[in-house]
Amino acid sequence: MKLRKLSSDAREELKKPMGPIIKPEDAKENAIVVGDESAYNLITAGKKPKLIIIDNKVKRNPISEDIAKVVNNFGKWIIRVENPAGHISESAWEAVKLIIEEGKYPARIEIVGEEDLMALPAIMEMKVGEYLYYGQPDVGLVEVKIDKRIKSFANKILGRMEEIEWR
Repeated sequence: MKLRKLSSDAREELKKPMGPIIKPEDAKENAIVVGDESAYNLITAGKKPKLIIIDNKVKRNPISEDIAKVVNNFGKWIIRVENPAGHISESAWEAVKLIIEEGKYPARIEIVGEEDLMALPAIMEMKVGEYLYYGQPDVGLVEVKIDKRIKSFANKILGRMEEIEWR
């Protein structure tokens, strides 16, 4: 199986939000959400995402019981895959692709490892005009409207990631 490994220069680029910071109640419906706290905040604000991608951690620490009750009960379709920190695994990308292609919503992808980079494959698999949300640490909820510019940005970051064999 292959992994894509994040380079240090790409890591610096990803520290800048890919879109505006918004309040959860201003989020669009039927979006994809990356991150436990972001998913929790949208769901508890009454939003209905179509897919959440979580790892049961916030800032690399276990999530609270309140967050766990909400995010771990979300979704009719659940896929669990491994994805190490600072990487994108082939299986994690395939899980995102499968859910989007099949339209099996509402869905949850549980990452064993870290979900921080999963916005990149989601952006590449999503259609122009759709919305993705993720949490920017110590900043807030980022809204990404999928368009050609954001797909190009994600593709540029992915192109700079080293592909390595894993397991």
